[in-house]
Amino acid sequence: MPDSNPDSRYIAAHVVSQVLGGASLDQLWPEAGLQLDEKNRALAQELIYGTLRWQPRLEWWTRQLLHHPGKVNPTIRALLWVGVYQILFMRIPSHAAVHETVAVCGRIRQGNKAKGLVNAVLRQSLRGEKELRRKMSACTQAYYAFPGWWIDLCRRDWPDEWKAILSYSNQRPPMFLRLNALYRTDPDIPERLQQQGISAWPMPDMNQAWLLGRGVPVESLPDFQQGSCSIQDGGAQWAATFLAVEPGMRVLDACCAPGGKTGHILERCHGACDLWALDVNQDRLKRVHENLARLKLHARVCHGDLLKPELWWDGTGFDRILLDAPCSGSGVVRRHPDIKILRREQDISVFSLRQKRLIENAWKLLKPGGKLVYSTCSIFRQEGEGVVRDWLGAQTDAVISMPPCMPWMHPADPGVYLLPGKLGMDGFYYAVIDKMD
Repeated sequence: MPDSNPDSRYIAAHVVSQVLGGASLDQLWPEAGLQLDEKNRALAQELIYGTLRWQPRLEWWTRQLLHHPGKVNPTIRALLWVGVYQILFMRIPSHAAVHETVAVCGRIRQGNKAKGLVNAVLRQSLRGEKELRRKMSACTQAYYAFPGWWIDLCRRDWPDEWKAILSYSNQRPPMFLRLNALYRTDPDIPERLQQQGISAWPMPDMNQAWLLGRGVPVESLPDFQQGSCSIQDGGAQWAATFLAVEPGMRVLDACCAPGGKTGHILERCHGACDLWALDVNQDRLKRVHENLARLKLHARVCHGDLLKPELWWDGTGFDRILLDAPCSGSGVVRRHPDIKILRREQDISVFSLRQKRLIENAWKLLKPGGKLVYSTCSIFRQEGEGVVRDWLGAQTDAVISMPPCMPWMHPADPGVYLLPGKLGMDGFYYAVIDKMD
């Protein structure tokens, strides 16, 4: 981003336009945020995440006001969305939102020619907001702010819950902590948070999960750098719980990066297991090393592919395997709103085929009498129970062994779903499978 004096709206427009080009927000935002001071970084983050979260609605909105929407420069188009987002969703005074957004045009290549266009669209948005909102209610994609194929799939899979799922998936995600069971302080972490004016509530049926009343910088968390706690959604914390690792076991975390579940597994067994943390992405393994170092825990961190075990496996079976399979991310889209732009309908079948290959390979590495937990952060049935059910049909040594389903979980055939918004958590699918002796 070549600019000697970047500001939040300029950064936001460029990041959003790069996502339009296929780049990942997880890769873009950390570097982009370094260019801004604390105040402007917070504004830029709100503009980027909010614009991407509501992109289907913002795209529909601006198309109503453009004569030739297809001819608009991608960065200017992203800037229009950023501008309309401020008008529709933020408390920024309208004159400031328009003036500051138009001013960004002068800093975009060939953007001076678009100043009049941006000014006109934003001012028409202000004048015609009531009528545009009325028209928007008749467009499903604009109203729910999701691609049409996503809405159709969600409605098919969840005929009674789809509206709530889409609504929760557009909300800002809450912040969850996972208290480190191996870390001891006096007073405890929740009490110390309360002393800082940060409310925290324990999650039902979970020993380590706490929901914060508001998001805070990690520097505000007591002894975070010393390993007192981790930031991890409550729904994700069920993976280690279902895995039920005991001291002395040999364990494989098959798609481990960035290492949140790896740390949780080790915390629950007091670090007394032989844990292999495997991931195919070498760069993402850096995060695994960092998380383990902060928690003062050890695992065998391996760069390798579960589909090619001959390149990394020593031939000895595992007592427990966690397969947190790559998926569409449909259950965590509120934390990763760029998924709305990056995912395509055909991706779901591609993920499903790969997931079936992964579970087949993982099963070969599991000892008789062992346990495999298959999970995805997706609420699409084709990536969850569809994968497990199809795979089970060809197995003679596999038995589903799910613990009792909690009232806020949704039973599946087989496994369980956690739907977005239940107790504030993200969406997940889990299946627990025992290998017969």
